[in-house]
Amino acid sequence: MKLITKEILVASVILLLVLSGCDIVSDPKLPTWDVEFNLPFVNRTYTLKEIIERDTTNLKLRGDTALIVYEQQQDLNPIRIENRMTMVAPSQSISTTVGSITIDAINPIAQDIRMTSWAPVTPGQAQVVPPINNKPVSQPLDRIKSFEVAELSAGSASVKFRNENGPFQMIISNIVLKSAQAHTYLNRTIPQNSTILSDNSTITLDQNQERTVVFPLAGVTIVDSLVLEFNVSTPGSGGSSVMIPANPVTKVNASFSGIVLKGMKGVVPRQNPITQSKTVSVDDSTYYSHINFDSGSMSFTVNNSIDVPLLITLSIPEMKKPDGSNFLEHISVPAKGNTNLNIPNLKNYSLNSTGGLKNSITYTASAENIVQPGVKSTILTTDSIVSNITMSNLVIESITGKVKPAILRVVETDIGINLRDLQGNFRYGTLDLKNSQVSFHVGKATTFDVIFGGRLKGTNGVNNAELPVPPTVIGAGVSEIKLNPNDVENFILAFPNNLPHTLTAVGESRLNPTYKEGTAKMIDSVYGYATLEFPTYVGISNGRYSDTVDVDFSSSDSSDLENANYAEITMIIDNSIASSLQFSGTFLDKNYRPMMNLIPNNPGNDSTILVHGGTVGADDRVIAPARDSIVIKLVNQDFKNFQKSKYLLVTFRLNTSKPGGAPVKFYANDKVSIRVYGKFSYKVDLNEK
Repeated sequence: MKLITKEILVASVILLLVLSGCDIVSDPKLPTWDVEFNLPFVNRTYTLKEIIERDTTNLKLRGDTALIVYEQQQDLNPIRIENRMTMVAPSQSISTTVGSITIDAINPIAQDIRMTSWAPVTPGQAQVVPPINNKPVSQPLDRIKSFEVAELSAGSASVKFRNENGPFQMIISNIVLKSAQAHTYLNRTIPQNSTILSDNSTITLDQNQERTVVFPLAGVTIVDSLVLEFNVSTPGSGGSSVMIPANPVTKVNASFSGIVLKGMKGVVPRQNPITQSKTVSVDDSTYYSHINFDSGSMSFTVNNSIDVPLLITLSIPEMKKPDGSNFLEHISVPAKGNTNLNIPNLKNYSLNSTGGLKNSITYTASAENIVQPGVKSTILTTDSIVSNITMSNLVIESITGKVKPAILRVVETDIGINLRDLQGNFRYGTLDLKNSQVSFHVGKATTFDVIFGGRLKGTNGVNNAELPVPPTVIGAGVSEIKLNPNDVENFILAFPNNLPHTLTAVGESRLNPTYKEGTAKMIDSVYGYATLEFPTYVGISNGRYSDTVDVDFSSSDSSDLENANYAEITMIIDNSIASSLQFSGTFLDKNYRPMMNLIPNNPGNDSTILVHGGTVGADDRVIAPARDSIVIKLVNQDFKNFQKSKYLLVTFRLNTSKPGGAPVKFYANDKVSIRVYGKFSYKVDLNEK
């Protein structure tokens, strides 16, 4: 408030001189006097909310008590299943042998052995047939077209003889079948004229009579070109003339029956398919009714020891291709060679059990030989086909069934504590947090159970601490995991000087720990959020808070202030917080440079003010504010510095009102009020121009 102005004083003095009727001296001296005026320049109230956090988005009021709660909620980075559902399929092989060899039917061989080749007769004439004793006969037989060489394990060859030479008896003995030429078979040689079959029996044939000789073929290796040899004898016509037929012959008919081959050489005809099925495990711990793969590979290797090319058909009835068709592949394998079939990426291939849960597939390999006209091969019933199936790096995209327990990827989430003022303006020596809560709210997309656990890490740049999150089974819906309050308190106490500026939630999860049936996709995740709740039921020792306020003078007040030369600053502090305050301040110029302490170190003055905490009742609430005031005198340079001040930096330290900084309750309406006003003095001198 402005009490008097220079203009009013001058006018009053002139008026008094006129009315007094006194004589006017040539050099009058105008009077001077001192003027005092009062100016308020700081009036500031700090609520507890403001002290703790200007950004009040993290401060919540509990409606029943109006208790201030700092709440920080942070979404957790999701823990996705990703590639953690895997299958380990052991390599499997199927080995099968040819088993049986099929050849084209062997046609009967019919040959006529002319009588003239063993007896001196003239066909079509009557004559005397002389006696003949063991006359050798050799007759090449027509070539067998079904093979070149056949190694037999069963069967028989029948050679039938019929006497159509005339009206006399003939005797056949020492019947032998020989190779007409040399052959090679399985790295051995069958020389020409080698005996293939022989029979030492003797057969007697009257005219037009026939007899059959049967040769067992088990263990016999027979060739396609044979020569029939035997000895023929006859008593002749007994000296009588008999009519010799126009075509006197011994008819020979050779046939084969019950042939079972052990091996053969020749043009191999179409064989019966060689089929072998095997149920192979794809994982000893994963059972499925449906699986869709995200990645993996599958390879087939077929080793063919048979001397014919093969067409292999591979099928897996449970497997579907990405287009939904049944898995069926055809592979050509060269004679005595091998072939690989690789499927480098099984993405979108699937398995369907077509029934209950299973952990296997049925792998079927069927082989057919490729006929090569004119190409001779050698095959044995013991020749084999070995096919191998290898499934590697199988990653499940989705499954319905039972997946083996899997540890998911560890995911970290930084939780930036949003107490900016506590970080920037609030420091403490000790801090006891009581009834604080840290909780995790966790859900999952999969129907499998999930165990969620991990730890909470904190750091303030100097101190580090960890708080374990107890492993918890996450069932349906969202599960809340509350950490033990005592553990939370001890965790915060691990930071003795500065609050942790960063907390890191380390999430660790285990999929299907109970090994139950369910469904899951690799995009499914364990998700949720962490909540930090710090009720302001705390004990504070040496807590420090700072703020900058304007030194508020009107333009006219500033003009008067420029003429002043002395001030008494009165500061009144009302403390309705359950914490004692140690108050200090610094005046700043327009550029925020320090000009002087609010409380200069003049004789008799201290640089700080101690304000007791409000009176705390039985319920730990402030029931009466504490008031303290102080008068500060500013003279000389201090006053000049004050005149340049535009801002006041206030700082106060807090200590809870209970002994030892024991916890008390703070509420939203708890506050500190600071009022500062000055009584200024300046001299009025009318002689000044």
